[in-house]
Amino acid sequence: MKKAFLVLSFLLSIYANLYAASSSAGTTVADFLKLGAGAPGIGMGNSQVSVLSNSSDAIYWNPAALASLNRMDASLMYSSYFEDMAYGWLGFGMPTSVGTFGFGVQYFSAGSLEGRDENGDLTSSFTPSDYAVYLSYANRVYFSNSSVIRYGANLKYISSTIENTATAFAIDAGAIYTLSDGITSFGAAVQNLGTKMKFNVDDENLPLTFKVGASRIFFDNLLISLDAVIPSDNNIFPAIGAQYTIPIMKDANIALRVGYNGMEQDVPGFSGFNAGFGAQYKDFRFDYAFSPYGDLGTANRVSIGIKFGSVLDESQFKKKASVSEPAAAKTSAPAAQSQTQGQAQAPANVTTESMDYTNPSDVASQQQQPQQQQAAAQPQQQAQPQAAPTAQAQQPATTTSAVNLSIMGFVSQTVSKSELNVYSSMLNKAFEDNPNFNATLASQSVTDASLVQSELTSLFSQTGADQIITASVVNNANGGLTFNINVYYKNMTVKKYVVNAEDSFRDVQAKLKAFAASLSK
Repeated sequence: MKKAFLVLSFLLSIYANLYAASSSAGTTVADFLKLGAGAPGIGMGNSQVSVLSNSSDAIYWNPAALASLNRMDASLMYSSYFEDMAYGWLGFGMPTSVGTFGFGVQYFSAGSLEGRDENGDLTSSFTPSDYAVYLSYANRVYFSNSSVIRYGANLKYISSTIENTATAFAIDAGAIYTLSDGITSFGAAVQNLGTKMKFNVDDENLPLTFKVGASRIFFDNLLISLDAVIPSDNNIFPAIGAQYTIPIMKDANIALRVGYNGMEQDVPGFSGFNAGFGAQYKDFRFDYAFSPYGDLGTANRVSIGIKFGSVLDESQFKKKASVSEPAAAKTSAPAAQSQTQGQAQAPANVTTESMDYTNPSDVASQQQQPQQQQAAAQPQQQAQPQAAPTAQAQQPATTTSAVNLSIMGFVSQTVSKSELNVYSSMLNKAFEDNPNFNATLASQSVTDASLVQSELTSLFSQTGADQIITASVVNNANGGLTFNINVYYKNMTVKKYVVNAEDSFRDVQAKLKAFAASLSK
């Protein structure tokens, strides 16, 4: 938290000096830069500076949020305004092993206007238009307490045409700090810091803006966000938004949004009100937002988005940078019920080990036990029926090279999905700090921690892992949490572990870290 406060304070001090040097209110140009990007953010009243949208629309709102992408993403928005005015946005984000790169285009057309001379006589018609091109970069750093800071910047070229054309260059920069709970974020961004535009004689400023904000997810599916916006050409104003996500089937959900944008408080009609909805199915999404402007009419925005390409291999990142996203906006459906009975059985070669880390003093002694327990378990393994002809009764031999480990999302019938995301991220972080493993959070999902052989074969093929971990979480009789962890090996053997912890993020983190350390002994 202290690091986040220092970063936000630094950005605020920079803006204070820039604001003091900027022109007075109402004297900026290129106002199309204020129009937003993507129907989801606009439907939430433009309150997006701290929101991890997991979308390339983040290029506009806060480039730091681009670091939440783990697959390529493209978004397109069209907005119809009054008369013949039209506005559009195109965004693209691509995560790589060295950070996330983005590209965006913002375009506005005022339609055809009549040109007249100083006497009011008609001369010729013309079409004012504006556009901006964005080049973006973002990355992230994880801290030992599972919190993360994301940072990013845009370089953009701006062109504005009335009768003459003026151009400018500008940068945006921002940061987002997410607490170790994975559902609370604080953000700050500076937008449109750049050169002046010159149409005729006078140089005019871009609409320099500074934003700070916070957001949090409640009840797994309610996102609340609040921004304070400080523009150089107006008074400070708030932006508030909410999004409620409703799962309707596996891999599909709908979202309802509402927001208030203080920038529009003087506009006729229901001042500042924004609303919208969205639908997502697998990698495809559709969103709509509207803003009423009284007698002027209603502004309608429609956007579509798609994710594509393979999930980035997190093992390519250094330990302080990772693509894993503890919790962005929660749009996935809750875990489904366990599979029906009568299907193929899980791998038969099972060794059960109880690793109860209730007392931290027990860790050292338990870390020395795995080899003895494995040897004692061999008769039990051999007595079980084989799940496949290739199944062996022995655990793969330990090698000196790092083990590629894929961690599946945790499942539970009683623990919220947002908490499960935090716990699986904690375990991933524990293995990332262990040089004996190359750990990644899998993009694939499971509905049951006990895998059947066909599922296991498919997951090994998709992830390229040497070992796969699944876990189910239950509330135990002592008021704490019990983690039933399965470690699957390529030869179709599985070892089961039980880890008990208090119902607190701090204690769970300590117990999962101790468990990860024990597997390398």
